Amino acid sequence: MLGGGHVEFSERLKMEDHVEALSSGIFQCSGPMFGGSKANLGSMACLRISNISIKVVIGTERSQNLDQEFFRAVGIEPKEYSIICVKSAIHFIADYNQITNNIIFAILPGATPCELKEIAYTTLRPGLRIAKTRNAN
Repeated sequence: MLGGGHVEFSERLKMEDHVEALSSGIFQCSGPMFGGSKANLGSMACLRISNISIKVVIGTERSQNLDQEFFRAVGIEPKEYSIICVKSAIHFIADYNQITNNIIFAILPGATPCELKEIAYTTLRPGLRIAKTRNAN
């Protein structure tokens, strides 16, 4: 079973997979946002979903993927893949912009939507307004 940490937004996914790599989850970030900082995601694994070529990287500690080293910690070189999905708000852009000019945001239910207009702000100061978000491209 995978996911479903926030049951109000998603269900756990039952899947059959194969473990391709394991890691301690301790590594050095190299991207512009936290370059040089030590990360500890707890035990990590690279799973390949059975009968298809999709790989999933998981860690025992929750974190937004903000650095390509999250993949490299389990032997994946991000620039060698044509599609990479990260679960992150915007933290990933600084590092992943170095390997692609094509970033697509998925708008899904969750605690922190990418579209600010979807947040039900109830305590904004008078006169404060939310500006339109711009595409990362």
